[in-house]
Amino acid sequence: MSVYGELSRYTLYFNRYVRIVKYWCKIIDSNNIIVNNLNSTLLDDMTRGKCNWASRVKQLLCNAGFTHVWDNPISINFKHFPVAYKNAIINDFKNSWLLS
Repeated sequence: MSVYGELSRYTLYFNRYVRIVKYWCKIIDSNNIIVNNLNSTLLDDMTRGKCNWASRVKQLLCNAGFTHVWDNPISINFKHFPVAYKNAIINDFKNSWLLS
């Protein structure tokens, strides 16, 4: 972690997480009936306790402090939220680096 912090670089999973959140934003904002039905099925399975892609997205958002976004996704600006998410996970990384 200290090498990443000293060089102002971040691990590769940051970009992966941001892409996952961007894709989730596209799914939530979609008007496609098939995509909406698939999302509803994922959410139904998740409420039954199954671990799937939607539960992983929820975990990513909650770990970054964006539980309110998962609970009410319509309230966010889908174009700007991935940037806010990326800044949040970078700040969390910096804080954990400084504390260690």
